[in-house]
Amino acid sequence: MTAKRILFRVEGNASVGFGHFIRCVAAARILAEDYDCCFAMGEFTPFVRDQLMCNDISEVAVECQAQYHPDDHRSDKELNFDLRNRVQPDDVVVLDGYRFGQKYRRQLKESGVKLVQFFDEIDFHAEVDGYITPLILSAYERATLERSCLVFDGSDGFLIRPDFYLNQSLTIAESNKTFIYVTQVEALEFFKQQPSLEDGSVLALTNATYQDACAAMGWETLIEASADQIIASMLECNAALLPASSVALEFLVVRMMKPCVFLTAGNQVEGFKRMVSAGYWSDANEHECQERAFGLIQKRLPDPAIGLRHWIGDL
Repeated sequence: MTAKRILFRVEGNASVGFGHFIRCVAAARILAEDYDCCFAMGEFTPFVRDQLMCNDISEVAVECQAQYHPDDHRSDKELNFDLRNRVQPDDVVVLDGYRFGQKYRRQLKESGVKLVQFFDEIDFHAEVDGYITPLILSAYERATLERSCLVFDGSDGFLIRPDFYLNQSLTIAESNKTFIYVTQVEALEFFKQQPSLEDGSVLALTNATYQDACAAMGWETLIEASADQIIASMLECNAALLPASSVALEFLVVRMMKPCVFLTAGNQVEGFKRMVSAGYWSDANEHECQERAFGLIQKRLPDPAIGLRHWIGDL
């Protein structure tokens, strides 16, 4: 019997970054045992194509629309609907990105598919069948959303690459190197102002947009790296200074060091504050979290693997 198809509509490139793409790859790797997973994208960069080939994920080419970095105000403009004649009524379509708005969703629903979308903020008016968010929702928020769709939130599991769940509590190298993550202007400016980074050795996970700026600071750079390369680089460092991001979550899952997570990335700040409230941080509280949250996790982050497979099956 042919497996049901899950089509991920997402973009990943130097303009928009690779965070949404990597999150979809993490979900696809979990679901690939039971479903035929494919990615619909306007551009398949060498890094993207390598990640898809490594995980035996097929490609579906769609119209290549202008892409803008999240710092660019033009990134608020909704994408044109580009999945006409690309989907079938029994498909599950997963959207991940900030430019898939109400109009795009409605046109997609008219195709008869089951629609799932990732949300980094709460949207009670989203017309979807499945709602995935890294936020740990309150009972009220979850109940409200579940009146119209199925919900998978942070309490069900954090969708990061399985490699990090499989590599926990590894030994850290003895060094004075600090690991940082730079994919936004505000993060770059924050790091430039940190005295602790002026004299020490720094390894910056970044992208082509910020590679030269990082190099100009004398920082070692890591560009478009695989999960294995990132884990190896993390092991070279004995400290980390990270924005509230999926990479910070990967640090927390691996539990390799005591990271400092500063809350500048707007789409992730709320998620980290809710992690504090839920008790995932060992020595942070709501007051401290207004600026920074420090410390290792107090309880194990939930692995989403089993739950996500059942959840998709219930759509």
